Amino acid sequence: MDGAGGEDVGDSGTGSKASGASAPDAVAKSEAASRSEDAEAVSGFTGSSVVRTVVAFLAGLGAFFALLYALSIVLNSY
Repeated sequence: MDGAGGEDVGDSGTGSKASGASAPDAVAKSEAASRSEDAEAVSGFTGSSVVRTVVAFLAGLGAFFALLYALSIVLNSY
């Protein structure tokens, strides 16, 4: 009855003898690390993201006023 009866002996053969960690454990750890980085990138405001947002807003505002100015010049010429 050393496993002939369908007993699970607990050795699946997927682990590393040197580290003692199995392949699913390593995958789970790497997924957890990437999830924490993704969550930080999504939920947190960084200084560079705020600066980029402000610069993009000002550039858009400048382009908008430049178009209004060009439109006023064109309309005033008639």
